[in-house]
Amino acid sequence: MAAVPSWLTARVLVLAALAASHPLQSRYRPLESAARRVREGLLAWDGDWFRDIAEQGYAALPRPGLRYFPLFPTLGRGLSVLLFSNVGLSLVLLANLFALLAGAGLHRLVLQERGDERLARRAVWMLALAPPSFVLVMGYTESLAILLAVVTFVALRRRHWGWAAVGGYLSGLARPLGVLLSIPAAVEVLPQLRRGPLRRRLAALLPVGAPVAGCLTYLAWVGVRFGDPLLPYTSQQTPEFRGGFANPLVTLVKTAGELVTGGFATKNVPHLPWALLLIALVVVVCRRWPPSYGAFAVATLVVALSTERLGSLERYGFACFPVILAAATLATSDRAHRVVLAISGGLMTIYATLTFMGLYIP
Repeated sequence: MAAVPSWLTARVLVLAALAASHPLQSRYRPLESAARRVREGLLAWDGDWFRDIAEQGYAALPRPGLRYFPLFPTLGRGLSVLLFSNVGLSLVLLANLFALLAGAGLHRLVLQERGDERLARRAVWMLALAPPSFVLVMGYTESLAILLAVVTFVALRRRHWGWAAVGGYLSGLARPLGVLLSIPAAVEVLPQLRRGPLRRRLAALLPVGAPVAGCLTYLAWVGVRFGDPLLPYTSQQTPEFRGGFANPLVTLVKTAGELVTGGFATKNVPHLPWALLLIALVVVVCRRWPPSYGAFAVATLVVALSTERLGSLERYGFACFPVILAAATLATSDRAHRVVLAISGGLMTIYATLTFMGLYIP
């Protein structure tokens, strides 16, 4: 299986980072908050929220817990029945299984689009070793979201509207950004509405509405249960998280100004290089891949940048798999590919170590 070597390598690096974080935390950051992150290990940060949701349900948690969509914790709770009610283990196992399947799906998608085995393998390695990809080893929903997005694209490009609708609907239940899959679906579907029998044209509309329907299913339940269907989104806009809506250009210009004036301590400045890299990769997607890929990448990046705080930008950006395809397209030679992987894998290990020590929020 083409995805296995890169998948195993990523897990070795992340587990090495977790092992290294224990002595480093004790020596350089002897704080209880840091010790807690090390103890939580692969369930640190958002993983802890998913475990609590799966174990206790949303009603037992503070309202910010509603920003975590239900598909991943629901699956974790279901699998825990077979694992002696160990929800944490279930979530980690599922996240790693979905990461493996996402790599395999991406390999198939590239072969479907380009018929290039070397490019497909490069894409799989870059997905596994992208700097934020350590979260694919943790109890995060990203691996499931990437898998569903890849499956949806495979189905869209093959004109299998029913399967694309299933993938889109589940994506809408998996993450707040899952609804964005309606955009590439519309790009693929709209040209098909000009020809063919009416029944097929109506079927082609299903993947356009499915991600929205998945999202609305969860929001409707929140509205009935908690009185405000928009809580999953408004709870994310508080100052302690990503803040309110902001013009992406204004945010980038302001952050660049802070960098020039020496405001290195501001929360957005460390994310600025990644924002610029992601913008460059999105341009590559738009130039070298079909329009639906570019539309998905642009929409994801615009939404990720449209906040007052750019926290978790790297995770949001690189979870958009067309960005990974752009990077794989640029690293055309074997030497360049090895250099990029070495740098990327090193950064992933560093970021994972900082995450386990409580110094970086993924």
